[in-house]
Amino acid sequence: MAIYILLMSVSLVALHLICFPFSWLDGSETLKTIASSSLLLVMIFGVVTSMSDPGYLVQSNQDHSLLTLIKECDPVWICYECEICCSPRSRHCNVCNRCVDRFDHHCPWINNCIGQNNLWSFYVFITS
Repeated sequence: MAIYILLMSVSLVALHLICFPFSWLDGSETLKTIASSSLLLVMIFGVVTSMSDPGYLVQSNQDHSLLTLIKECDPVWICYECEICCSPRSRHCNVCNRCVDRFDHHCPWINNCIGQNNLWSFYVFITS
């Protein structure tokens, strides 16, 4: 995360120094403002998406055995690695080693899963 913030900050400075070095001479401040604000938006939503909880499923009861879990829940919806009863759209992430509700994918750019809780901030991050 520190490398991401450092690279985005260097990109912001490079944008101002290399791409718009003399924008104050010809009055094109609006283009400079739009470009820097969009880069700042990418940086903010990248950090928000990577730091937010994607919707990890938690165990409701820690002292149960797998047999009692099979009796309580349909065996199709059991994650045998986490030993929890999952929702129909959840899936186990092999990178994070946790189950995520409404799992989309594990994003290597932000090193976090994309799930129910951070899907819209990820959309804003990608589109900006």
